[in-house]
Amino acid sequence: MFDNNEHKFKTWSDFEIQFRTRYFSTTMTHTKFDKLKQRIQLPDEPVTSYIDDVINLCREIDTHMSDSIIIQHLMSGLNPDFRKEISRRESCMNTLSEFFKYAKIEQDLYDTFEKSRHLTLESKHSNFTYNHTTIPSLTAMIKQPKQHYQIMKRNDPIRHDTSMQRSMFKRNSGYSPESQSTFTSNKQIQMNLSQKPFYTKYSNDQSTFQHQFNNCKICGRQNHRTIDCFRKRTTGCFNCGQNHIIHVNNQPTETIVDTGSAISIIRLDFLKTVQHTNFIYRSRICHTANSTPLNIIGQVKLEVKIKFITTYVTAYVATNLITSILLGNDWINSNHVHLFGDQKQLTIPDQHGQLISIPYVEPSGINYPALLVHQITLPSHSQTLVDITCQVNNDHNIIFEPYARHISKFIFIPHTLLNINNNQAKVLLINAQNRQQTLSKNTRIGTISRDATYTIYATTQVPTTHHINSNEHYRSLSRNFKPQTTKAILHKKDNAENEQLNTICDNCNEHFLSGNDLQKHLRAEFYSDQIRKQILDSTKHIENPKHQLAIQDILWRNKILFDPTPSTINIPPQSAIKTRDHPPIYSKQYPASYKDQDIKFQETQKLLERGQIEESTSPWSSPIVLVKKKDKTMRFCIDYRRLNAVTIKDAFPLPRIDEIFDQLSDAVYYTKFDFKSGYFQVPLSKEDRPKTAFSTRDNHYQFTVLPQGITNGPATFQRVINHILGPARWQYALAYIDDIIIYSKTFEEHLSHLNDICTILKNARFRLNPDKCEIARTQTDYLGHNIKHGEIRPSPTNINGLLNTRLPQTPDEACKFVKAAEYYRKFIPKFSQIAEPLRKFVPTTRTQQKKGQKTIITLTNDEIKAFEQLKKFLTTDLVLRIPNNRFPFKVQTDASDEGIGAVLLQIYPEGDRPIAYLSKKFTQAQRKWSPMEQECYAFICALDKWNNYLNGIKFIWETDHKALT
Repeated sequence: MFDNNEHKFKTWSDFEIQFRTRYFSTTMTHTKFDKLKQRIQLPDEPVTSYIDDVINLCREIDTHMSDSIIIQHLMSGLNPDFRKEISRRESCMNTLSEFFKYAKIEQDLYDTFEKSRHLTLESKHSNFTYNHTTIPSLTAMIKQPKQHYQIMKRNDPIRHDTSMQRSMFKRNSGYSPESQSTFTSNKQIQMNLSQKPFYTKYSNDQSTFQHQFNNCKICGRQNHRTIDCFRKRTTGCFNCGQNHIIHVNNQPTETIVDTGSAISIIRLDFLKTVQHTNFIYRSRICHTANSTPLNIIGQVKLEVKIKFITTYVTAYVATNLITSILLGNDWINSNHVHLFGDQKQLTIPDQHGQLISIPYVEPSGINYPALLVHQITLPSHSQTLVDITCQVNNDHNIIFEPYARHISKFIFIPHTLLNINNNQAKVLLINAQNRQQTLSKNTRIGTISRDATYTIYATTQVPTTHHINSNEHYRSLSRNFKPQTTKAILHKKDNAENEQLNTICDNCNEHFLSGNDLQKHLRAEFYSDQIRKQILDSTKHIENPKHQLAIQDILWRNKILFDPTPSTINIPPQSAIKTRDHPPIYSKQYPASYKDQDIKFQETQKLLERGQIEESTSPWSSPIVLVKKKDKTMRFCIDYRRLNAVTIKDAFPLPRIDEIFDQLSDAVYYTKFDFKSGYFQVPLSKEDRPKTAFSTRDNHYQFTVLPQGITNGPATFQRVINHILGPARWQYALAYIDDIIIYSKTFEEHLSHLNDICTILKNARFRLNPDKCEIARTQTDYLGHNIKHGEIRPSPTNINGLLNTRLPQTPDEACKFVKAAEYYRKFIPKFSQIAEPLRKFVPTTRTQQKKGQKTIITLTNDEIKAFEQLKKFLTTDLVLRIPNNRFPFKVQTDASDEGIGAVLLQIYPEGDRPIAYLSKKFTQAQRKWSPMEQECYAFICALDKWNNYLNGIKFIWETDHKALT
């Protein structure tokens, strides 16, 4: 079919329509629409799940369905319990995000009020009471010794998402009717027989409020299913066995002996710390008791010592195990190990067959009060994150239980796990009252406690010095160990899971034992020779091999930055061309030769293939200009001068160059990044695209990215890069438009700073120009200056360009030379007086700028002398110190009949070092001043010029005019 109809397919949409017409069912849309009309929110279904499902159905029916129509479908099937409240706000909900926001709030409040209503019924109408102080805490429940050890663990203990906090409260609150049922043995129930029927009715109401389930296999409660338990681990497996300290290849560690596991497993990052051999790569998928997958990447043979008994096991290596090593039934059965939960001991036979037992000892638990850090006012019907403090300094996965008395005030606090940093953490408070409530500072919010695990360890292990080399060596290892005293204690175990190392290949999903193995694999199989050469070339100047490898590791991990494929950064399209209601501007194309027309065609094809331009029907048009570059090639440009004249100027500031250099006074290491076609990486808004239109002799195009040459281009790009760099700016990174510099005092700091900025740029999808980047240099050229160890001098490249300038033949050439030399005027004493003869060629108005700038001129002797004198100054070693606030400043001023001069210095231990020079020519009126006035004027000019350095501090002023001092 395609071959016969290929001529009909002009665009992808044409092909898609024909393809769907031929192969797709015509009743599919009707079926989906019927399903959409029948879709309602189930009683126990979260509103988020319902919204996602309805939106997916709507998008399948019509990919362009508007938000307002989707909202109508959502409202028709929404839970009627809070549909009324959302209907009141329907007029102000124009987008799906707004609907989601209000629906989420209403369901949260509905769940909260439903919970509080039942609590109110219980407190007002029930004729039985219980003693809060006799209710065992959640921590006490966990500390009861069981045959199967259980542990609370989550990847992110602090979850501030509303739905998560709500589900944790409903399923795990110690004061819901279901959760109270687990404590009935400790309650003191007082019941009046005459009121027994009311109690029966109340119980029936409670059963309708929440479903009854079998005992949870994780926490033992009946108010939720095992799969929904919030204590379930998100990765790894349940901590089902007893915890012990053993020696694995002479490396002490904690282990779990798990009778529910068929195999023994060791975690990858722990294996890296153990001397081992005979690792076999063997990928395998295993599942834990809660159906969580374990990523098995291989096998390794291990020596396991417990007490003075040496055993051996072939363990699987997993990347996401929750403990260092887990010994399963393969190790238990082969070594005749027995676990006695009721007797709280483990037995294992020694080499003579005698059973060795190790008892458990349980210490007392530790609880701390959690107090409010600040006074807090909770608005009515709201939820607020508050700061709490406790006696725990730094810890992870700490159990938090709310204080019971806050429930009577309708302040609900969920049970949760916390990460404590510097004695503080955050907890969610829900005020279900219709009025605001205030809690004072140091109010007790709840209790902080740690989970306890049984740990068995030997107190006097005798280390061995042998290494594991082969299977024969495993069988021939000596078992001659000295007897030792062994005891067991209840060890407070930090359940924080070590961060999984990045040892998974993103391309083939293969796991590797170490980062080095992964890097070798990637470099050999996937990295291009071009990127490899760029990384090696950019680091070959680093003499220290360790430093070189560390830098290369960062660059390899962020190699996408050097990808030559064009990319646009992941930010919203930028609006950079605001022209109010100005009518479109059309400019005719400039005449071009056949060769230039060919260049235009080739350049437009490149831009079109990269997606940087698109075909246009815009009434705007600007002419194409080809500008010859230094290497004799042509640069493709658009003449946007008429467009810029009607564009509203963007006032976003560019950083001052001298302020940038001032930040580099203490820096030793520098990295400089240059963006590859930086403007073309910024997406342009659809409203501005027609204004960028240009024409060739064959077609009309417009830019989809920020074009070069528009007046607001620098400000727009500076705003983007400032936002992306964020707080790193002025700390260890700076950007002047598309030039970024990273600076650090030490190499270790520079590694961290370089990694941070590379990660930021990679996440933003920036691309760099490796030919113009410099990595970890001790000196660098930046913005036309050479910087090294707190010293700054003109860039040799720029200076050579000035020195090679021929004697000006036109006013325009003389003006360009003076302006280029003026960029370095702070390095040249008395610059204004030296350059004065050439000043007349610098136009001061637009009229002068257009008039006679291309006419041939002959320089006078004074003008030639000024030209040669400036070039002579530039040939000297012009070195200035970058200002450093640790040293005092000194100002020297002087005045003559022609003008004034000044120099800013800093007093270093080795002597005065110049910071900047200042010079200014007198006007005719100023030449008539008295010497005192001229000397004073020199000092005033110096203060005004260097106010940012001298304001508010003490400094020294030196002048040869005694009357002023």
